[in-house]
This record gives sequence, structure tokens and C-alpha cells, in this order.
Amino acid sequence: MPLLMITSYYSKQRTVTSMRKNKSFTKRSLTILFLPLLLISSATVAYGALQDFVNVELSLTTMHKPNISLKSTLLNTQDNIIAVFINKTTKIVEDTDPSAVQLQINLTNIDTPLIDRITLNVTLPNDWNWAGQLFAQKSRNYYINEIDLTYNNITRTLTIVIPSIKEAVGSPLNYKESVLFNLNIEYSLKGEVFPLEYVDVPPTYNIAATAVAFTGEWTSIPKDITTTFTTYVYEI
Repeated sequence: MPLLMITSYYSKQRTVTSMRKNKSFTKRSLTILFLPLLLISSATVAYGALQDFVNVELSLTTMHKPNISLKSTLLNTQDNIIAVFINKTTKIVEDTDPSAVQLQINLTNIDTPLIDRITLNVTLPNDWNWAGQLFAQKSRNYYINEIDLTYNNITRTLTIVIPSIKEAVGSPLNYKESVLFNLNIEYSLKGEVFPLEYVDVPPTYNIAATAVAFTGEWTSIPKDITTTFTTYVYEI
């Protein structure tokens, strides 16, 4: 074989070998270059999937939990002021105006889960007691008679439980429907000597209420409300 042809042959072989090496190097380089990008992309997809899963779980949890609002008012007072009448001579408390104060608490379902059970705790202030009367009605149309009541004379706390609104009135509490609780409270100092420290500075009182609603085993966040009223003293 002529020398020129042999030289040409080996030259071509070196070129082919070099090209193969370059291609192999290029593939390794591309693999090294894109591996971090691939890992980042995979991590991003995994994080997105995890975030979607968490969002779904939170949505399901929120969807099943009931949500309520709570309002309260004194129905038979003007500007939440109660007059206390004491005997000018004996200083004994004769009466109040109104004689019994009517408190109304409005519990409203403000979300889509249907509410079937309610617990309401009402704590009265010093010098006031529950008058033994209470009624509840659903959205001013249906009176609820199936109510469990407990009153603690020491803490002056009235616990009101409606075990099943559906059994009581035929249907649970729907979205934007309310249960109205009405109760009377009375001044416990009637017939007693009016405290001397109250003469110049008649006290201001607070009624505290806390409610919880139930949808199956799901429980709402407790809602609190305070009703404040003032007394004015009149000697008769």
C-alpha cells in the first residue's frame, strides 16, 4: 500500500476517533449541564403537588367546619340603662325598671355546613340572677322546646344545649338562618340594703356569652360576645 494512502487512512481514523470522543464529551457535558435543571424541575413539581394536596386538605377541613356569628341586645331598656329605686329612709332596694331585663342572643350560621347542635354559655354579672325563663326559636318561625338547661348559682352561669335542631323543628340550621335565645335576668339586691359604695358610683355590668356549633363531629370556633349595661339610682 502506498505510503500516502496509509497516512491518509490513519488520519481519517484519528479524525473519526476524535469525533467520537467529542460526541461522548458533548453528551456528558449536556448531561452535567441539564442534571441540575432536571432536579430543580422535579423538586418544583413535587412541591407543587404537595402544596395542592395541603390546599385540598385544608379546603376539606374548612368546608366541614361550621362557622357562626353571635350578637346580643337588651330588648326592654333604653340605651342599656336600668333604673334602681331605693327607699330614701331605709335604703332598701324596692325595684328596678325594667323589673326583669330581657336579654336576646342571636346565633347565625354564616357558612354552608348545616348546624344541628348548639351549646351556649351565658355568665351573668354580680348582683344579677337568671329569672328562670328562657325560650329559643329558629329564625322567628319555629320554637325549640328540646333544650337542656343548667344554671350554676355560684358562678351565675347558664348553660344552654340544643341537642338536635333537626329533631326539634324538622331541619338543621341552614346558611344565614338564626336561633334566637331570649332570657330574663333580675336584680338580686331587691329587698336588701343598697350597698353604700354604689350610691355615688353606680356599677356597670357585663353579661358574657360563648357559643359553639356542631356539624356532625366538626366543631366551630367558639364565638364570644359581651353585653354591657349601666344602672342609675333613684331614691323614692
